[in-house]
Amino acid sequence: MLRIVRRALLVGLTVVACGGEKKEADHQATADKPVDPGPSPIPPGQLPPLGVARPADLAYDLGKGARSFTRALAGQKKKDWTQVRSGCEEALAADPGHLEAHRLLASALAQQGEYEEALRHLTIALAGDWTRWGATVEADPDLEPIVSSPLAARLKEMVASYRDQFARAARAGLLVVARRAPFKEPTRPKKAGAAARMTSRAEVFAYQLDTRRYLRLTQTGFQVLGFLPAPSGDEIAYVAASQVSLGEPPGAAGAANPPILAVAQIGTVSLATAEAPAKPAAIKSARAIAIEYLPGDELVFTTHEAQGWWGLGQAHSFTIDRATGKPKPTRTPGQPAAPGEPTEAPKPENQPVPVPGQAAPDPDQAAAAAAPAAGDPTAIPTGRRLLVRYETVELETPGDVQGVAADWNPDTGTVEEFVIDASRKRIQLPAGESALRSSLTWSPDRGRLAFTTAADPCAADPVDRQSALYVVETESGKLKHVFKGPGRLQPRFADPSTLAFEDDQGTIRLYDAVVAREVGRLENRPGQSFVGLGAVPGVPCKTDPSPAPPPGTVPTPPTAPPTAPPTAPPTAPPTSPTVAPATP
Repeated sequence: MLRIVRRALLVGLTVVACGGEKKEADHQATADKPVDPGPSPIPPGQLPPLGVARPADLAYDLGKGARSFTRALAGQKKKDWTQVRSGCEEALAADPGHLEAHRLLASALAQQGEYEEALRHLTIALAGDWTRWGATVEADPDLEPIVSSPLAARLKEMVASYRDQFARAARAGLLVVARRAPFKEPTRPKKAGAAARMTSRAEVFAYQLDTRRYLRLTQTGFQVLGFLPAPSGDEIAYVAASQVSLGEPPGAAGAANPPILAVAQIGTVSLATAEAPAKPAAIKSARAIAIEYLPGDELVFTTHEAQGWWGLGQAHSFTIDRATGKPKPTRTPGQPAAPGEPTEAPKPENQPVPVPGQAAPDPDQAAAAAAPAAGDPTAIPTGRRLLVRYETVELETPGDVQGVAADWNPDTGTVEEFVIDASRKRIQLPAGESALRSSLTWSPDRGRLAFTTAADPCAADPVDRQSALYVVETESGKLKHVFKGPGRLQPRFADPSTLAFEDDQGTIRLYDAVVAREVGRLENRPGQSFVGLGAVPGVPCKTDPSPAPPPGTVPTPPTAPPTAPPTAPPTAPPTSPTVAPATP
């Protein structure tokens, strides 16, 4: 029965950029109903749902209510609450989804003694963007009149309810990077060597399948490039950037200077308390930034200097003091220890623990994961690694190969056939296709295995640049074709039977493996991904650019085979990246 109900919720699910109006109207009508001011707990049904219907809803500062809200902000500086109120009310008349106007209007109404109406607007703001205001709302001096009023108990109950709901929803949701507006290429500065201001227009969200809403997890001013979940699932680490040195295309000598992340940040967010993120570390002048978790959820980030266009030069690795955001130099994962450096193995308590509904961890595999890298007893073990450049964001992972026997090609990480250990079923792929090891993903109950096939992003034929996505039934060994197209596809299981994957159109599709068909889509035209969003869409062909771009354009790598031989690496030494604590 539970499976039938679950499938009924998924069938027909299509989240489009202009959909959901009726559901939003129903929620607003609920919020407009008067609430008993007594101290009894507020029933969950009387609270607006968490999150927004689409990431674009958070672009209200660029919408129709922006000008009126600017006037409200000017009034706030003067503590002119009448001006604040009129400005916020005008902003909401033009744009009812302007969450910041709801939040500021709540302060104005509180100052004017209209506590009931203030609490209503405050509830809308907290529900829509909990991480923005959740940590400070009870201590805001502008709301002190409510805290001192008979409605104080209701305010406390509401905050506690949202805090608990958000923590549970963040752990259960599909984690995605999503843009609120299409990416806009930075404007090249007139001054030679100056960095350009940029924004990815993206944040990390937890998408809720049941409510069809996005819950924002990060608060970076929409500068996120990519993120990586911790192995425990308790937190995420992200990379954001606010300035980029766009570099120069190949000149007469053939040397090319690729884009450099001039000012970037690396931070973490606990899913249990997303409204109180740790202080980020500030990074300067890095061609690429890699982040990865070691056993025990220890986060290490590595900055790389440029070597040619796509090559990674000298590496500098750091850990982060979570309280201060200060980085501390450390050994680069996968590298041997320096003479005299301790090489203690990870503690047993850092090994994985059983998760309800999932198979218990294999002791041998856990021990292998906690052991130093093969061939070097002093190397720090590595696993999933997020590599961020201005152009692209990639997840480097060995794949979930537990329970799969295969003779993997050591150079390409692919195989044309493999065996599922549990059922001893041999899986043979169609001629010309090979499974990509890094894409292997098991369902929570290990009843199904999803994977993509390898593709050549530099191929002249568009068909050869496409990957195929498959699902294999563990017991029967039945191979089901799900989708084929350009891009990485990035499979993720939402539950034992529902597979989510991203296509090349900024859409995340939902596939029901039981009925073998697509049952819904999460559409976001500006783009969304399970990993990250760079300036160059899709999977680029990683060859050095040809020395023939139009004057004044930002150099970007080609998406088709190059027409000229690769250029030589820069003759001048690359700029060494610097790391400093972020400013408060």
